Amino acid sequence: MSQKQVKPFGSWDFSLPTSFVTSGEFKGFPELQLTQDGTVYLLKQLSSNGSRVLFRKTLGSSDFERVPVEDKIKNGVNAYGALSVFARSKDEFVYTSPSKITWVRHGEKRSFQAEKKELGDLNIYKDHVYALVEDKNVRPSTQSIARFDFNNPEDELTIAEGYDFYASPRVSPDGQYLLYTGWNDPNMPWDATTVHLVDLNKNPKTSIRVLPHDEKALTNYQAIQWAPDSKSFYFISDHEDSWIIYNYNIENNFIHRVASVHGADLGDAIWQIGDDKFYAVNENYVIYSANEVLFKKNVKTEEVSSIEIPGFNTFNKIFIDSNDNVVCLAQGPVKGDTVLHITQDNHLHILDQAYDSTVLEEYGFGEYKLLNYDVFDEKTGEKFVISGYFYSPVNPHFEGPPDEKPPVILMAHGGPTAQTKPTFDKKKAFYQSKGFAIFDINYRGSTGKGRYFRDALYGKFGQADVQDVCDSIKFLSEGGPALEFINPDKVFITGGSAGGYLLLRALARNPEAFRAGACSYGFCDIYALCSEDHKFEYAYNYALISPKEDSKTWEERNMTDKLDRIKTPLMLFHGKEDPVVPYAQSISIYEALKKNNIPTGLELFEGEGHGFRSKPVIEKVLDTTYNFFCEALGVTPGKSEALPPGKSIKLPNQAVRLALKAVAKI
Repeated sequence: MSQKQVKPFGSWDFSLPTSFVTSGEFKGFPELQLTQDGTVYLLKQLSSNGSRVLFRKTLGSSDFERVPVEDKIKNGVNAYGALSVFARSKDEFVYTSPSKITWVRHGEKRSFQAEKKELGDLNIYKDHVYALVEDKNVRPSTQSIARFDFNNPEDELTIAEGYDFYASPRVSPDGQYLLYTGWNDPNMPWDATTVHLVDLNKNPKTSIRVLPHDEKALTNYQAIQWAPDSKSFYFISDHEDSWIIYNYNIENNFIHRVASVHGADLGDAIWQIGDDKFYAVNENYVIYSANEVLFKKNVKTEEVSSIEIPGFNTFNKIFIDSNDNVVCLAQGPVKGDTVLHITQDNHLHILDQAYDSTVLEEYGFGEYKLLNYDVFDEKTGEKFVISGYFYSPVNPHFEGPPDEKPPVILMAHGGPTAQTKPTFDKKKAFYQSKGFAIFDINYRGSTGKGRYFRDALYGKFGQADVQDVCDSIKFLSEGGPALEFINPDKVFITGGSAGGYLLLRALARNPEAFRAGACSYGFCDIYALCSEDHKFEYAYNYALISPKEDSKTWEERNMTDKLDRIKTPLMLFHGKEDPVVPYAQSISIYEALKKNNIPTGLELFEGEGHGFRSKPVIEKVLDTTYNFFCEALGVTPGKSEALPPGKSIKLPNQAVRLALKAVAKI
């Protein structure tokens, strides 16, 4: 390879085109299922507009075939959506579209209409489909578990109602029993939940609560799955802090631990109801994942082995059929969504992948460092270990001046219960190739480290998370010779949703610490989030912040009257159809900053919701953010396919450009 050219950090020409971030026909694979007859169903998301297309194939056959459907495969359960597709075989599947379930069986089709209702997380047994139903004819909406009949489409039987929320209707293989989970405000699906058992041979509207045994126990139960013999079921619980897999025998009520990995969560925060296939079971094995490894446990001998899968470190949507074929969705340091088939003798086959990663490996992407640093709670002094993934600038043709340290972008994930993992992210690679370092942080409240760490943000939203992110600057710049240092005077921050609120709090708390920021669908008015129109998180905010009677804390955490503390240039992005955070929030932030002469810009997008899906919007957000950061950094943007060489996207106005140049000189 020829000698690299020296060029200021942040201004490197991109060796991959900007459009690579949205390249490929498909953005990813949001749903996957393996049926017992060896048929793989795969829901793919189009890069062009974010819509979803269903495919299927039989294990051993050549390619996936597109499954023709009449409607858009989607639903709006809890605003974030629930599992949309369930299949029993190659010839039988159901899917949801707005206010509708469509059932296809051996070429015969049935549709179930439910006006102003959202349906999802489906399960089939013989002539019945079971579904989670959210009724939006009333305010606030109500939820239930209902049963629909293939032969009588108008026949809807409500099986369970009364809880604020429901999930996971699961019929036993012999058809006798139904399991489901329920919970009430202020809990979320990862907080205190209950598991109920229905004997369908008796009164289907009568259930027995089987978990927890103690009604007052604040324990999470999730990801329930039946054993093949219908005599027991598996579930994940955080009873011992970490999410662990257990088995419950319904004949003697005996519970035993099935699988655990020290210090690791085998479950996750379930935002999309039904997206909980964190493990798989059949008569012979339990398949699960933790610490970047896929494990295989023999049910009879209890022997545990790891399945070697080079190039991949994250495994989810895990299934196993009666022939011990394992199918799962995997990602890796340079691998996007990839469907893997692992045979009984552990031979690996790639069934599909979102994009070809060969060029990424050749260019050196995929290297990262897992970094840990200590923080001490500002009120209690309690010590927490915060972790994050550090990515150095990468470019095969350019390098920074030898006497300079790279700028860094701190990334704050959303949720706030999400977690960042060391899997390939095209957006990170884009910034790396331009000469930015990335630090992606799992602050307090993130999943992956057990319940205590996850709950450590309750009551401290906008405080503990902000402290963790701000403390990373000193750690990265003074962390010792083991680190590739960053320039503490050239720190940027990005965040969306809850991460956007964190960003605003960080800019207000430490205005001198950041060169610029970019906020996507963030919020400043926490009172406005407590709307009955978005029931799913209505009470969640009280858990994160404080009971609503505690007006003092709410006033302190609200940002609407503190935006004048922000002195940092900030770019804002929001979808005009966001059902979770109204785009008026971003307008308020923009107007407040503009009034105070802070360099700012606002982009509102038609047809976009809480998270951007269409290719043009994603590219515009990325290019605008990059050029905004370059202005604040005082460098000329590197060449990019989407822009003429040496040119930048026009910023909101000339005054903003001049102000950003002034910032760059500080």
